[in-house]
Amino acid sequence: MTHRVAGRSVDKRSVERLDPSSRDGWLPGASVDALHKCIARYLEGQRNATDEIQPLASSFAKCAREQGQAPERLLIAIRALWGQLGLSQGDRLQVASLYDQLIRQAIESYYAH
Repeated sequence: MTHRVAGRSVDKRSVERLDPSSRDGWLPGASVDALHKCIARYLEGQRNATDEIQPLASSFAKCAREQGQAPERLLIAIRALWGQLGLSQGDRLQVASLYDQLIRQAIESYYAH
């Protein structure tokens, strides 16, 4: 399904392609799903989607701590998740700031507790 946003096409399916069975296994599924929705809204032009990153980062960090995962495993899991989104080059550039924000806030949250 393609939508026109700001004069260009956005393929919403690219954000929905992640196979749940391919998840790292310890990231909370509800937060992973919420991240997909956040990215889709951001690509549709809803820039306030960035407000949703902090709770997602906290959720990922909390889960990592509870499961005894080292902070580098948290980063690896987020990076792997991000890579599985199947975004086009243009979309990856658009959401790069979301990725940076997610990584920064996840690490801050991990060490805050």
